[in-house]
Amino acid sequence: MRIFFLLFFMIVSIYAQDISITANGQKISNFPLEIYEDKTKNLTLNEVQSLTSFKPYKSNISKGYSDSAFWIRFKVKNDSVEKLKYFIFFTETYLDQVNSYIINNDNSFSEVHYGVWYLTQSKQKEVVKPTIKIELNPYEQKTVYIRMFSKYPMFTAIHLFDEEGVKEFSYLVRLFHIFFLGAVLALVLYNLGIFLFIRDISYLYYIFFVSGFAVWQMISIGIFPFDSFRSTFSFYAFSMAIPLFQAFLMLFARSLLDLKHQLPQYAKMLKVVAYLYIVFSIGMLFDPARSLFFMNTFSTFILPLLLFIGYQSYKAGNKIAIYFLIAQFCFLSMGTLFALAAYGILEFNIFTRYGIIVGSFGEMIFFALALAYRIKVLETEKLEIIEQTNKELDNKVQSRTQELEIAKNKLEKLANKDALTGLYNRRALFNESSKFIKLAKRDSQPLSLIMFDLDYFKNINDTYGHAAGDDVLKAFAEQLQHVRESDIVARIGGEEFILFCPNTDLESATILAQQIRSRTEELSVITERGDVLFTVSAGVTTLDSMNDNKIDDLILRADKALYEAKNKGRNSVVQFK
Repeated sequence: MRIFFLLFFMIVSIYAQDISITANGQKISNFPLEIYEDKTKNLTLNEVQSLTSFKPYKSNISKGYSDSAFWIRFKVKNDSVEKLKYFIFFTETYLDQVNSYIINNDNSFSEVHYGVWYLTQSKQKEVVKPTIKIELNPYEQKTVYIRMFSKYPMFTAIHLFDEEGVKEFSYLVRLFHIFFLGAVLALVLYNLGIFLFIRDISYLYYIFFVSGFAVWQMISIGIFPFDSFRSTFSFYAFSMAIPLFQAFLMLFARSLLDLKHQLPQYAKMLKVVAYLYIVFSIGMLFDPARSLFFMNTFSTFILPLLLFIGYQSYKAGNKIAIYFLIAQFCFLSMGTLFALAAYGILEFNIFTRYGIIVGSFGEMIFFALALAYRIKVLETEKLEIIEQTNKELDNKVQSRTQELEIAKNKLEKLANKDALTGLYNRRALFNESSKFIKLAKRDSQPLSLIMFDLDYFKNINDTYGHAAGDDVLKAFAEQLQHVRESDIVARIGGEEFILFCPNTDLESATILAQQIRSRTEELSVITERGDVLFTVSAGVTTLDSMNDNKIDDLILRADKALYEAKNKGRNSVVQFK
């Protein structure tokens, strides 16, 4: 037990010892000091000087989110024969209030104020890092009291430098940020050029995301044009960039991974999350401290969720997701250190402060690579289309007879249409389909068939009359006539229709069937007995190149899928694989 108390008093004495400066050029960082939390925020210097409840701490300060003011004190002694001029130098500019008091030996003191709060209180509009001058005669000792309050996390470091030390530190930090911001500007301009060329919204979201993060960093260190503000309010208003860049990150992830089509449930989730970040950005105008706290707490769960969504997208076959996962890991690993320090769990240091910038830059690079890879994928698809087109043209040139046969078939189509709807009839469908089936099997091309049946059509005839039923058939037929020119549309029975889709795989045909089903829900046929609303069910199948030889094989399977769609409650699409 004695050993424990001995160690305790040794540690306290280390923290309580005076800071000794022996010569100009000495750089003192993470030095011992004492700290007191003023929960009332009303204590004066005289009241604080009489307190005995200061606790030992270090000048790398990380106290998390707090509505308290913090007082620190330490003693500085000149242990040289020279007169020394030093500076108490803060690394961050965003502190709301920094009030310093240098106590001389005769109890007189000099007082200096810094902080965002003074933008409104004084004529000074420039946001600068608190840099408090302290002059020491040979062997002179002075006591320093500093009161700090922040609406952001109490997260900063205090150094003791001479004038050259301040310049050197400021130069290195500014050089680091200028390099980062220059690289960000290059990424923004590059992706802006691509956006203007291809009009892909993913690039625009990326630009806003990157720019928002850059604005946050420029505000945090006071780089032009974010080094001066008209008022305290305007400073915190620009801090809306913090939640806004995360909102655009959600929209970018949603667009890049094509979640709307691949994983629609996650697409809706990220859209809601983006709206919540926009709410946080509006909250920054009214209560920046609480808005930032809730936003960071919210992000603690959301950023890992992005990793999970990226992994799910990769599992679904999206190769772009691998770049997304690496990017998110870069940011999340460094961002976690920053968040833990902001909450006061980890100490403020070079890794917890600047790691998030390095991690974010890595994230931006891999996001840019993902977008570049996306261009490559689109380019490959374009080349495949061109190659396929050239192949078709070569076939036409080599076989004039085949072209004449196709022209003949087109003429036959005009003579084989359904009288009511103007679509092909059953005979024309069977004639046309056999040729496409042979071509698809020969060239190993996909081919699909969709069978539609109007739901409760008999009830429509019984309720509104056969004339109204005919109008419903024509309205639905008109929907089918808006499909691709290469597709064949036919009415094969009373309320049954076929959509024959060459060069179309099962999934694409299913999507097409869903689109037609959805549009049909919105149709309304006006009759004398009232407006008729109706729905349609569909069965979808694709060509089995090994076993299918004629359209009857596809119709049989599509009819089974359609029967299942009817049993499911109608107004649905079912695949037969």
